[in-house]
Amino acid sequence: MPTKGNLGQDPNSQESARDTQSYISNLVVIPVEEGINPAQITLSNNPQFQDYVLITNPEGITYKATVGSLSGDISGALAIFARSTNGTIQQMAPSSYDPITREMYLQIDGIPQVQSNWDELGVNDPSYIRNKPTIPAAQVQSDWTQVNSGAVDYIKNKPPAATQQQVLSADPLANKEAVTPSLMNFQQQGAGAVLYPLVSKMQQIVSVKDFGAVGDGVADDTVAIQAAVNSGAKVINLLSNGIYKVTSKIELPNNITINGNSGVINSQGATLAGGTGILTIDGGGSNTQKENINLMNIQFVGKVTFDEHRHQIAIHGGKNIKITGCYFNGFPGDAVYINGGDGYQAERHNYNISIVGNLFDGVNYANRNGVSVLDCNGLLIEGNTFTRCSQNNMPGAIDLEPNPPTDAYSIIKNIVVTNNTFYLNKGSNGDIVIALSSGMVNEPTNIIVSNNVSNTSNIYGQFMTIQATVSNPNSKFLSVINNLSNGLIGIVAQSNSATTLTNFEMVGNEIVNLSTNVNPITIQNSIIQNNILKSIDLPVTTTLINVTVSNNKISEYLRIMNSSYIIVDGNQVNQLNYPPNLYRPIYVSGSNLSIINNQTKNTTSTRSIVTASPSPSTVVFLNNQIDIVSQVPAFINDDCDGVVNGAAGDVPTFNTDTFPEVFPSGVSVAMIDGDPNTPSITRMGVLETRKASSSKGSYITAVYQSFSPGYVSGTPGKIWYRQATSLTTWSAWW
Repeated sequence: MPTKGNLGQDPNSQESARDTQSYISNLVVIPVEEGINPAQITLSNNPQFQDYVLITNPEGITYKATVGSLSGDISGALAIFARSTNGTIQQMAPSSYDPITREMYLQIDGIPQVQSNWDELGVNDPSYIRNKPTIPAAQVQSDWTQVNSGAVDYIKNKPPAATQQQVLSADPLANKEAVTPSLMNFQQQGAGAVLYPLVSKMQQIVSVKDFGAVGDGVADDTVAIQAAVNSGAKVINLLSNGIYKVTSKIELPNNITINGNSGVINSQGATLAGGTGILTIDGGGSNTQKENINLMNIQFVGKVTFDEHRHQIAIHGGKNIKITGCYFNGFPGDAVYINGGDGYQAERHNYNISIVGNLFDGVNYANRNGVSVLDCNGLLIEGNTFTRCSQNNMPGAIDLEPNPPTDAYSIIKNIVVTNNTFYLNKGSNGDIVIALSSGMVNEPTNIIVSNNVSNTSNIYGQFMTIQATVSNPNSKFLSVINNLSNGLIGIVAQSNSATTLTNFEMVGNEIVNLSTNVNPITIQNSIIQNNILKSIDLPVTTTLINVTVSNNKISEYLRIMNSSYIIVDGNQVNQLNYPPNLYRPIYVSGSNLSIINNQTKNTTSTRSIVTASPSPSTVVFLNNQIDIVSQVPAFINDDCDGVVNGAAGDVPTFNTDTFPEVFPSGVSVAMIDGDPNTPSITRMGVLETRKASSSKGSYITAVYQSFSPGYVSGTPGKIWYRQATSLTTWSAWW
């Protein structure tokens, strides 16, 4: 665009060319495009100037031009060249331009002026100025010819007077670049849009090639890309067919979008410091962030060699960061690394980061993780594909894992991992890893893992690992909802020390199993519901408190070995293809157990349901459908068919020897089978106990029992009663 002369002056000034009729008839207009030199032009009709060339230069770049036999440089967006009789090439500066008529004045010494003499009165004289305005007599700084600097009409700081003006009327399309962009505005479509300077609008979007990037995969484009992102432009573009070699980190500023247009950033030969990435977002200080950064449609190609702490994107203190539609290939450490900062001791956090619709391909497993998260409040990982991620001794495709005490201030909060696909990954802990140490100052809250699909076929075959200490009863820790996995292992809750999982929710998943390792783990205030599983296997080292296990479909077994205040409700266990005599379909050990509404089929062991409780008075066993007898000492038990209580070798339940003080308040019902102290010819029947809730004065607690014996042919049915005479003795039966 024009950079010289007085282009863009008021077309209504005294130098206006609207009514000018004269022009140089032999003017040649040559548009110059990037990389093209203008042709040699020779014009010799004019007696003083032999050659005239008008050059339009839309890129504003300097080029070499040849006029006649002489050469000169072309600069600016619009240039007029002439060769004088003394043999020099002169670039003539336009003095005025009318953007409406597209007419321009040139100042050329030695040629009679056309419409140039203000004082000329002869209308037929070539120098007569037509349609000139009338100037009032008393004007300030109005007289061009006034030489007295003290006079009121003396014009201060006036430019040198022109000796000649000629009018050029060129093809409007040929010299359209002469319109000054600084005088033009842009208005976006849509309600509420405002006028915006065109120059500012154009400067918002730049290409890395504007700063010298080559994009041939050979030239080092690191400096050029860094210059582009430092330019202040809002959008930086890579070219779709470009391969940009990058050898060190590129640091990103606030408020920038990098659109890769599927162009490639090749970092195979890059040298990085530990914890940095090819693209690095670093907040810089304590609790500071770089904000509003959008990375889209970029292909990253790494060196396919394990280097644990060198990443493709590293975020150390970021806010409102979007990573969409990118392809991460052969990352040596992590594809995306989110941390407050390496080795920092003051708080610095990440907020509102989304990783959506990307492909993570570790190629040969020589990497750490696809996404590593050490700190973030507000993270969305959605719709991505993870394949060939993580070598065998690394965690997995997605790893939420701060490292106290270095990262003691880390926050893991409001994390959503949803609708991702995993296949052919390794990693020692599964596709998704939540490993949160007890050394964290801030307890993790509100993590959701939902609707993911895992087709993991490596030697581990594990979908998910949970390792965390969360004890706050008022916060929701983790929801695992509607995930599908066909790996060898489902979800493993594990610990290297005492761990507490509070407010854990596992709902609607179709995975292999839920299990724990041998180290102490407490799961409390949690729900395991509506899942399709092979097994739920929680050994004696796992303590369950206030947990509901309901409506699950299980093909092998449900085993809970150490629990209290547990509801096992509505589960279906069908051992059709399960080896015999391994595990009972349902086994629950503990106190305050409710085993209700469950169903067993094709039981392969000697019992369908077994409970082991140190406090049988706290056990409820109701409405279960069993295919083989069960062993359930229970306070309330309505399953008269196939239930064994108090039989030889079994854990005793309430029987005739049980002291009155042992019974809970209310009504207790127990099956009796084989009790020698029953008051009947048969030792099988129903023992019902009624106990008042309190005692007053010298009266002991009121406890009554009735025994209803099983039917014996030829013997009339009777009901037997007795009463407690002390807390440890009974009256005789009657």
